[in-house]
Amino acid sequence: MDSQLQQEVARLSKRSEWLASFTIDGQTIGAGFNHDRDVRPGQFFSLVPKPRRILELGSCQGGGTFQLAQRPGVTEVVAIEGRDYNIEKARFAQRLLGLTNVTFIEANLETFDFKSLGRFDAVYCVGLLYHLPKPWELLTRLNDVSDVIYLNTHYCRASCASRKADAYEGANWYEMGFEDPLSGLSNWSFWPTLKSLTHMLADAGFLSEIIETDSNGLGQCPHGTTILARQTARVSDEERDCLWLETQAILAALPPDHGSKLRGRLATRLVQTLAELRRASRRIWARAPQRLATTEAMDAAPLPGPLVGTIVTNVEQKIPTMNRDRTPATAPTVVD
Repeated sequence: MDSQLQQEVARLSKRSEWLASFTIDGQTIGAGFNHDRDVRPGQFFSLVPKPRRILELGSCQGGGTFQLAQRPGVTEVVAIEGRDYNIEKARFAQRLLGLTNVTFIEANLETFDFKSLGRFDAVYCVGLLYHLPKPWELLTRLNDVSDVIYLNTHYCRASCASRKADAYEGANWYEMGFEDPLSGLSNWSFWPTLKSLTHMLADAGFLSEIIETDSNGLGQCPHGTTILARQTARVSDEERDCLWLETQAILAALPPDHGSKLRGRLATRLVQTLAELRRASRRIWARAPQRLATTEAMDAAPLPGPLVGTIVTNVEQKIPTMNRDRTPATAPTVVD
């Protein structure tokens, strides 16, 4: 890796942690999960024949995005991500990969209106829905732009459902907000049960085909679900009846303790503390003097600035606009 490339990787690392790694010309760029091993893009293409224009929701640092864009026949991937520092890394990797059929958009998916983007052959929604406080609103808005949704998400165990949100059963999950690159933009999200998730999709105009109820494949989170959702109006009456019966049979056979286990209050506080320590560490290193020549110079150097308070990414200016509707209708109940 040449020095200029190393400097850019180091600069991006200071701003936020890498969550994806890329193999480019035999070199590993970034850190974290390498999406070359992710089974979900391949499963998506096996379920959605020959999509040319794809909308990806929650693209993070582009690991899954580039798997979609490199598929023969795909002419455009529009990838929406809520954090500018994730998009900065994704665009850096995009330049190195030489991909021209990807467009990254920074937007809050809790409120974004998709209509201006036109129609898509399919929506790729992986690891995103369970970070939203009102997931049913997103699904309803997607009806305007595509007939097909590939959905991979966590769901709440039926035995842990503790509240109803807009008539859907589930439970709240505490999020870390904008500063955490793997979290939702709000301070909490709503996880529906699998049954309520199929009802959400139906209310949004989509018919569910449950592909998996426990996604243990390589690159997938355990206790998740994979659903292929198609606009109900585009499905024949015969196929609609068949899928409805299959879905009811799957839901009836699903054990009540099957699904993702939500963190308890103690575990949530621990995760929040560790996340804050990681962020504080990044702030310190981002402001520290670089490669001081001698110990004397280090001793004489001024302190690198406040250890807390000033956030290098300036996200403190973004939080008031990104974290709308921060308080749920009822206080979050986290199930142990």
